[in-house]
Amino acid sequence: MQHHHHHHHGGHAEAGEPHEVQKWLRRIAIGTALAAGTVIIAPYILPALGVGSSEMLEESILALHATGLGSGAAGSINGLLAAIPVIGETLATNGYVSAAASAAIGIGGVLLGRYMETREDGSRRFRWGKAIKTAALLTSAMIALPSVLTGISTGIVFLSAAFSGAALASEAVAIMTETLGSVGTSSMAVSGLSGAALTVPHLFTCGASIIPATIGLTMFPSSKKKKPISVAATIEPDQPTRAGVPCEAVLRLHDKRTGKPITPSDLATVHTEKIHLFVVDQSLKDYHHIHPVPTDVPGEYRFTFTPNSSNRYTGWADITLCKTQQNYQLKTSLTSAISRHVPPVIKPSDQSVTKGLVAKIKTDEPLTAHAPSVVRVSLSDLEGRPVRDLQPVMGAYAHLVGFTADGNSIIHSHPMGEEPKDRKATGGPDLLFHVEPDQPGSVQFYLQVKRGGEDIYLPFGARVHALEMKNERTQPKHSFTENMNASDALVTR
Repeated sequence: MQHHHHHHHGGHAEAGEPHEVQKWLRRIAIGTALAAGTVIIAPYILPALGVGSSEMLEESILALHATGLGSGAAGSINGLLAAIPVIGETLATNGYVSAAASAAIGIGGVLLGRYMETREDGSRRFRWGKAIKTAALLTSAMIALPSVLTGISTGIVFLSAAFSGAALASEAVAIMTETLGSVGTSSMAVSGLSGAALTVPHLFTCGASIIPATIGLTMFPSSKKKKPISVAATIEPDQPTRAGVPCEAVLRLHDKRTGKPITPSDLATVHTEKIHLFVVDQSLKDYHHIHPVPTDVPGEYRFTFTPNSSNRYTGWADITLCKTQQNYQLKTSLTSAISRHVPPVIKPSDQSVTKGLVAKIKTDEPLTAHAPSVVRVSLSDLEGRPVRDLQPVMGAYAHLVGFTADGNSIIHSHPMGEEPKDRKATGGPDLLFHVEPDQPGSVQFYLQVKRGGEDIYLPFGARVHALEMKNERTQPKHSFTENMNASDALVTR
C-alpha cells in the first residue's frame, strides 16, 4: 500500500541547459572568489607558519599603495567610481566606506530581489526580481573590485618576496602596478603607519570587500539539482486544436541518448495507469487528465480529447521508468489553430464549487517553494453535509494537479492515508495531500474526484511563497486568501 504517492519535478524536460550554465557560472564565480581570498589573506597567515614576515607585508603594502586614485586596472575602475556624483570621491578614496557600500548593495539588493520574486506570479514577461538581484551584485562587485585587486596585488608581491627574495619582489611590484594595479586610499594614510596600524586596515578594506559579492552570489537560489532528463516526449495532433472540435493525437516517448522508443514494458504502472497525461490550455482554465493507450508502433500512444478553448495547449506526460523507478514529468506542446498569448489569471481561493460538490481548502502553513506542506480539503454537498461517497479514481480517492503560472512546473499528488481496497470502497469527506512546490508564484490547482460514476474537477488557485517568506507565520495559518490579502495589501498593481 502506498501511503502518499507524490511527485513534482516540473518542467525539467526543457529547463536543463540554462540551469547547467547558471551552475557553472556560479561555480566559477565562487572558485574565483575563494582563490582571490586565499591570495589576499596569505600574507596574514604565512608569517605565523614561518614563511615570510609581517615586515614583508608592510613593505608590500607601502610599495603598492600609491597616492591619488591608484594604478593599473584598480586605478582605472576607481577613477570611474570617483566620477559618480556626490558619493563617488568618498567611495574611491575611503576603503571602509566602499567595503560597507558594497556589502549593503550586494546583500540588500539580493534580498529585495528575492522579495520581489515572491510577488511575481509568472504571467509578466519581465522579471523585476531577477533584474534587481543582478544589478545589485554587479554594482556591489564594481565597488569592491578596486580594493579586491589591490589585495591580490599585495598578496602576489608578498608571496614573491617570501619565496624568491627582494629582487623578484620589486619586479612583481612593477608588474602589478601595470596590470591589476592598486588604489591609494586616504582612510589609510600610508605615510608614517607601520605594524598593525597599517596591516589590519588593509585586511579590512581589501580583504573584506570580497565577502559581500560572494555572499550575494551564494544567495542566488541554486536550482535544486535534477538528474539530466534522458527521456523526451512529443505530441502530434491530427489537426491543430480548436474549441469544441474533438482532437485525436499521438504521444511519442523515446530515450534521447539512444533514440530508442519507450514501450509499455519500460513503464511502471502508477495509480492503475502507465501514463498520466495532463493537458491544459494557456489560460489554465481548461484541464484534461488523459491516459494515452499504446498503438502498434513502439513508443507511440494514442489519445482523444475535446478542447474547450482555442488557446494553445500544453501536455505534461507523467511517467515512471521501471528500471530506475525515476519519475518524469515531460512537458510538450500541441499545435493550435490560433497562435496567441493568453496569460493565466489565477485567483487564490479557499473554496471551490462544482456539480453540487463544495471543497473547502486550507494549508497547515502558507505554501512555500522547496518546503513540504499539507493541503487539507474537506468535501460537502450544497447543504453543508459531509460527502462520504467518493469512488476510487485510478486507485485513489482523488488526484491533485497544480500548474504554475509561468508554465514551467507542475505538482501531482494523491491523498495520504489508506487507498481504496477495491472498486466498491468509498472515501471522504477529508483529504490530505502532501505537496512540495518547485518555485514561488501562483499555481492553478485541480482536484479530481469521482462521485456517482462521474469525474468531477474542482479548480482553486493558490500562491506559493519563496523560502524566506516563512516568517509570515504570524499571519493566520489557515487559508490561501487570508495570506494572499495580507501580502497583496503591500503591492500596488
